[in-house]
Amino acid sequence: TLSYNLTLISSLFADGIHGRSGFTAKRILNETVPEISMENIDLIAIALGGNDAFELNTLWGWQSDTRRLIQALKVKFPNSKIAFMHMPPVKEFTGFTKTMKWAIGNLVDFFGDVLAQEIPKHADVYFHHQIVTLKSWREQSNSNLSPDAFFSDGVHPSQLNYQLWGKSFGQWVIDQEILKKQR
Repeated sequence: TLSYNLTLISSLFADGIHGRSGFTAKRILNETVPEISMENIDLIAIALGGNDAFELNTLWGWQSDTRRLIQALKVKFPNSKIAFMHMPPVKEFTGFTKTMKWAIGNLVDFFGDVLAQEIPKHADVYFHHQIVTLKSWREQSNSNLSPDAFFSDGVHPSQLNYQLWGKSFGQWVIDQEILKKQR
């Protein structure tokens, strides 16, 4: 069997190993990365973007913050692979008005496009650039659950959503053979 030393840096996963709810890319860079004491990490999984959009970060601010985050992680963990999870599905949030879903959701989509352009500039850095929808979650869970079943409070993922998200991301890592790629 294979085993890998993994760490999760997340602005959404309150239960993540090094996760903090409400964190932006800049806060993860400045407050979370210095706290990580693990060594020999094979894969650093990062989920962020929603809080940067909620704070109305600019596209160039987002690009700068994510670039600096990647650079800091590459310095601290030069042998680790970094994989960004897909952007949060703000357009599906049940706790937002249609206007907020449109405005913040489109900003998150733009952040995803900016991140997709930034990732190829860095070795051993990957991005699961996939738009998530309620339809895809329902298909993954083989159910016709209400939208509220996927959110604990209308914004943050429910336990079911975390399971679907983790399974989807894990399958993507396997399919892309990220952990098998030579450094």
